[in-house]
Amino acid sequence: MITSLAGKRIRYNKSRTLLTVIAITLTTMLLMALGTSAVGLLDFNKQQAAATTNAHATVKGLTHQQVEKLSNHADVESLKTNEIFATIDYDRMNGYLTYTDEIKDGIVQGVGNLVEGHEAEKADEIVGSRAFFERMDVEPEVGNTFSISFRVQGKGEILTRDFTISGIVSDRDISQLDISDSRIAYGAQISEALVDEMIPAADRVYNATIRVMGEGQLDYDAMCQRINDVAKDIGTNENYVDINKEYLMVATDPGTDTIRVVVAVALLIAIFSGIVIYSIYYVGVITDVQEIGKLKALGASKKQVRKLLLREGMFVSAISIPIGLILGFLIPYIFLPIVMEKGMEISIMSFDMGEIHMFSLPVLLLVIAVVVVTVYISLLKPMRMAGKISPIEAIRYQESSKNKKLRTGNISVNVFRLAKANLLRNKKRTIVTMVTMGLSCVLFMSMAGILNSMRADDIADRQLEGSDFKIEMDYDVNDETYPENNLENINKNNPFTDELLRQILEIDGVEDVRSVHEVPASTDFPSELFEGRIIISDVSRDKVEQWEEDVKRGQLDYDKLVDESGTVFTSDTFMDEYGLKVGDEIDFTIYDGDRQIPLSVTIQASVSDGGVATFVIPEETYEGLGLENNSITNLFVSVDDDSYDEAKTALQNIVDENERFSLYSRDEEMDIGAMSVNMVKYPMYAILLMIAVIGFMNLINTMITSIITRKKELGMLQAIGLSDRQLTRMLAGEGMVFTAGTLVASLTLGNVLGYLIFLWGRDSGFMSVTQYHYPLWESLLLAAVLIVGQLLVTWAIGKRMRRESLIDRIRNE
Repeated sequence: MITSLAGKRIRYNKSRTLLTVIAITLTTMLLMALGTSAVGLLDFNKQQAAATTNAHATVKGLTHQQVEKLSNHADVESLKTNEIFATIDYDRMNGYLTYTDEIKDGIVQGVGNLVEGHEAEKADEIVGSRAFFERMDVEPEVGNTFSISFRVQGKGEILTRDFTISGIVSDRDISQLDISDSRIAYGAQISEALVDEMIPAADRVYNATIRVMGEGQLDYDAMCQRINDVAKDIGTNENYVDINKEYLMVATDPGTDTIRVVVAVALLIAIFSGIVIYSIYYVGVITDVQEIGKLKALGASKKQVRKLLLREGMFVSAISIPIGLILGFLIPYIFLPIVMEKGMEISIMSFDMGEIHMFSLPVLLLVIAVVVVTVYISLLKPMRMAGKISPIEAIRYQESSKNKKLRTGNISVNVFRLAKANLLRNKKRTIVTMVTMGLSCVLFMSMAGILNSMRADDIADRQLEGSDFKIEMDYDVNDETYPENNLENINKNNPFTDELLRQILEIDGVEDVRSVHEVPASTDFPSELFEGRIIISDVSRDKVEQWEEDVKRGQLDYDKLVDESGTVFTSDTFMDEYGLKVGDEIDFTIYDGDRQIPLSVTIQASVSDGGVATFVIPEETYEGLGLENNSITNLFVSVDDDSYDEAKTALQNIVDENERFSLYSRDEEMDIGAMSVNMVKYPMYAILLMIAVIGFMNLINTMITSIITRKKELGMLQAIGLSDRQLTRMLAGEGMVFTAGTLVASLTLGNVLGYLIFLWGRDSGFMSVTQYHYPLWESLLLAAVLIVGQLLVTWAIGKRMRRESLIDRIRNE
């Protein structure tokens, strides 16, 4: 009986049934699409990880004894060592020679694998990529002989030896990157025989690539902890450990941070979906009060009324869920591979992507369970409401009469007062509708905040500091063999002359030239950091103000730095290791050519800047040193946008005239940054687009619910003189209130959440986001879509209503 009645109610209330089908279908589609996308991205990441390396971590700067401990460690299952044997001295080439030794097999890599010939075995044999040999101006063929000039471990005399190509290894295609040759690192492998010949065993420095036990049993957090424990066991610390997070994230169970994110997103979607479904049934119960009262007058019990609504919801779910599952699977199945292929087009990390596996039975079953539970929870309150309705109260029920003791009238009535009255007579329904519409838009703005802050510009600014170009001078600090390469000697005849600066300023389009000054310094302060000379640089007030938000220890105040001879340590990560702390007083000796200048400073703060200088001092303190030699090491050049290309050509010509100069340009830095940004942005934009579509559909859903469930009431208003135009204006006014409430929530709560997500990304290093960019265009787009969408929905529903006669509308049940 109840089942039959539920089916008849579904067929009778076609509009409400359609709305509920849409809501549950969209809920299922969103959950299934996100689950399917997650499975697909996981499979893609596994393919990408397999195409790069399966190593868990690299431990840097090890001695031979530490490598021996690693090879005998019970938790290390695979071990490969790599030594930087020498740096190559050839034109402006950024090249090096390495020796690799596989001590425990099991580590694989996507590039650098032998494709022709054999590994280097003799002291005069070499193995490298085709790009390396071509850069050395030699034909990349096994058996060819050529000369290489190099410095062993980057120091000592420049040596020249002949090498014979014994093998060719695979490498990445970098032809699509429009960046200067100086930004590319070229490497080749030599034999152990050459290393043994030229480097004493005690002087060899190793980087160890390892895999630890437990990949199939431990989660991400436990694996990271095991890696750090291994490093600790051999006498090194976490600062020298680079964990391969990309591989471990896809090769292990998710860690606690990942679980938190997944649970939070799933919970948010469930709440969002539940409110949508709840709002439909809530309005439906209010509309059907008299009908439910008649059922109870005929003998229906509270339990039977509740069962009626529950079965009605389950029947609609049985129709909606399969549709949502199919759509939710097909959308990512079709579009995710396209997005991934597009991302790989602009990345040197591309690989031969196979078919992405996206179907997961556990995901499908979990989505069904979540949707059914969400529908059930959403029906609980409407079922309780329906069960409490008494037959007598239902017969005389007026929606606006409940708990109303006094009604305020108006001498004159217009459409806007009617709209206001309709909204205020059931404030709870109005609030529920606004919340329902607002949630998806809040999600949209929250994600837009972090997406808009992921910019290649910001990554470029880490190198260029807001300028368009950077000319960097190459120098050494502790080169005993060639002291002419040390900075104090270069500064005696610094190539950044006044004439060069004038020449740069005269380039068409150049707007500003800013210089950075650096000097070498030494101290007797007891720390491993000061075993050789370090670099001290000047810092501007603007730079210190930028650091104030990211200071790690101490306090930053530019005036205090000036007044109290303060300094800032720029590598906070290593502060404890070097035994430094805020408040330490250090007596430096500054080297200005052949002069030595004393400088006493106090560490007032530390930051993580990543620059060359170890310490920075205010410009006023630096100028007070009384340096006699020019100490410029970097020039930052800003140009007019219209003259960018011409200025780049002119600056490149200047750089080409001095072998110590390297040019960094904004377009090249942005290309490098875009490679990593776009691989994250494309998938996130796909999710953002899906949320936007769901949000717009939810807008349509709530607008239709609000209008159609009051069809009888609106018909009565027109029967007493309300014109079609006035009806449209009244409905538009109601819709504008909903839209305004949604926009307020989106542009306040959404932006606040977006900024909090940005702060998390900045603190965790996510995609190198450093500066928050307000999503202005996304905000304007959201406002335009909501306003236009609301007007279109109002117009479409009004047009549909006008097709029915007033009698039919008034008779509507």
